[in-house]
Amino acid sequence: MQLNRSRRGIVLCVILLGWLTGCKKFVEIDAPPNELSGASVFASEVQVDAARKGMYTSLLGGYASGDVTGISFLTSLSSDDGIPGSQSFVDFYYNDLKPSDNAVLIIWKSLYDVIYKCNSMIEGLAASTKLSGTTKIQVTGEAKFIRAYSYFYLVNLFGDVPFTRTTDYRVNSNLPRTAKDSIYKHIISDLKDAAAFLPGEYQVEGKSRVTRWAATALLARVYLYMGMWESAETESAGIIENVAMFRLVPVNNVFLTNSDEAIFQLTRSDRNTTEAIVYSDVTNAWLQPELINSFEKNDLRKSQWTIGRQVNTSILYYPRKYKATATTPVTESTMLLRLAEQYLIRAEARAHQNKVNGTAGALADINTVRKRAGASVIATTTQTEIFRIIEKERWNELFTEWGHRWFDLKRTPGLHNAGATRAEELLPVKGSKWKTTSLLYPIPQYQIDLDPALWGNQNPGY
Repeated sequence: MQLNRSRRGIVLCVILLGWLTGCKKFVEIDAPPNELSGASVFASEVQVDAARKGMYTSLLGGYASGDVTGISFLTSLSSDDGIPGSQSFVDFYYNDLKPSDNAVLIIWKSLYDVIYKCNSMIEGLAASTKLSGTTKIQVTGEAKFIRAYSYFYLVNLFGDVPFTRTTDYRVNSNLPRTAKDSIYKHIISDLKDAAAFLPGEYQVEGKSRVTRWAATALLARVYLYMGMWESAETESAGIIENVAMFRLVPVNNVFLTNSDEAIFQLTRSDRNTTEAIVYSDVTNAWLQPELINSFEKNDLRKSQWTIGRQVNTSILYYPRKYKATATTPVTESTMLLRLAEQYLIRAEARAHQNKVNGTAGALADINTVRKRAGASVIATTTQTEIFRIIEKERWNELFTEWGHRWFDLKRTPGLHNAGATRAEELLPVKGSKWKTTSLLYPIPQYQIDLDPALWGNQNPGY
């Protein structure tokens, strides 16, 4: 694009708070100062579709990549899912991160890159006079869902973080931290809008474009994390009981492209998942023995989702949820939301409410997931014990997926120590560098240096 020197420009290089390493100033592009960058782009359905695809591509190429710099891999090491095979990842394993760690910066940049693209999309759609109302509403819903998804991971990884809904660099270059609870309210607002704006059916082949059910599924998770048990049960039940297109499938078919269990997944057009490649490399990471030993004898999740390999004199187990390492044919897709999690959300929400049949209802949902895995049915349990069962079931079902275990350990009260979390009970065994402040990742020092509103406002312990 040629620069128009007669006009003042708007931001191109800074994808919110200076996300590109080394980008110290703004780059001018064609657009008058009173015009949104997206408004001039969204003059046709074709242009909107290209921008929408770019929004999803930024997900798959960033924190949802499934690579060793993605959220799933790194948080599996922060929890007790995995053990690193390389010195490159030991800071995550020992919960000894530093503000200068490049991997933390990559996650931070990627999350805000996606948020910037969503904000730009929403602004451009609102300002455009060339598009149909249907297109504007639906794509706005998609952008609001993806923005909410990104903020969910920001607050659960870093706590209070800078919050923005604009592409205005004058605002974004000097953002203070916003309280996590306040950001959760914005997340809920975005997800409610997305659920209202989005269709219930997939608009294209595959499940790589969000529907209202993706918004509903994430809303159920958000309510669970916030301790809003009745709301969490309502949202998860809305999917489990009312949406016939979703069903639990055999363990070996869960991560296939267009799996009936998938609520939202990302499919690459040219190859299979990065997850399969990452875990096929024995030098990256393997699974904790405690996780492997927690599977019951007949549980297919051990035999189908893990694989034992001889490494020197030991048998080490690796994740094998994604199996297709060949480029083609494309048979597997990166899973972001799936039905089994909704059963586990409803189980936990029911158990916390402790209402009539709460424990029995929770146990019924747990057994639904267990039976699919070939595990034995649990006949009865107590109100106290049900939470330990839920914790174990979530670990066996969701290991190495999207930080579930890391977040579960951080949000779940301790079993033995009043006032502690399960993370504080279980993770210190990994080494002496563990401290309570390890529950949050550090704000990248690069970001603090860029943003005056963050100076002197690092997470405790760093």
